[in-house]
Amino acid sequence: MFEIPGFETVQRGSHTVLIRPEWKASLLDDLLGDFDRVEPSRRRLYSHGRVAHFSYLPDGAPARVFVRHARRGGLIGAVLGGLYTAVERPLQELRAATAARQAGVAVPEPLAVRATRVGGLFYRFTVITREIENAQDLLTFATGTTGRKREVLDRVADEMRRLHESGVYHADLTMKNILLSGTSVYIIDLDKATLVDRRDGRLDMTNLARLNRSVVKLLGTRGAVTRTDKLRFLRRYLGSRDRIKELSQDCAQGLWFHRLWWSLSGQA
Repeated sequence: MFEIPGFETVQRGSHTVLIRPEWKASLLDDLLGDFDRVEPSRRRLYSHGRVAHFSYLPDGAPARVFVRHARRGGLIGAVLGGLYTAVERPLQELRAATAARQAGVAVPEPLAVRATRVGGLFYRFTVITREIENAQDLLTFATGTTGRKREVLDRVADEMRRLHESGVYHADLTMKNILLSGTSVYIIDLDKATLVDRRDGRLDMTNLARLNRSVVKLLGTRGAVTRTDKLRFLRRYLGSRDRIKELSQDCAQGLWFHRLWWSLSGQA
């Protein structure tokens, strides 16, 4: 149940840890000790949704790591928070990240996962990846300088196409789940990703539409990403002009409903 190629399984009390063997010496004790020995001064804090995550440099490690405590979203998350009834979610993230990296897609390198039993019925999960340093998400970039806009959009389109060609489909591909670091683009948060044997046009469309909704919601229709930018993005993603108009129309379908919901729920 807790076996993933390339990871070693360690069982200690209520904790089950999957960890890269080469990181075991520098990470395992911190994971099993719930990072109690990692002083606040060594932590770099991040806020993502409802949860505060952190990064730090483990003793003897070659690079900083990012520590993320898994938490549900939506209404279920408001009730259960970080409690899960099965172990599939973090394992799926490891499988998706491994498949993507093998295909040359830039995603954070997974280093370890800790599953902790709670009350006999539930689990809490902690996921460790190599930190992407000096990174900003696509939303932050888009609301700041736009001098590199076309270059960045091309790189995002390339990574998204490679991700789909690898058979990995993100469950919530938003501007906040795309990171920029230097000239590189990274896709993060693959915990609910779908893995398929071959590329699926329907899933392509689902991911493109989700990213478009994120752009419209966070930037508005007259924001830093214009209609021309979107058409250029689709052309780069497709590799040709074929089907650009069709995909553009498909991406826009249903936006009226989402705008109405955002307005009624105060998210507009």
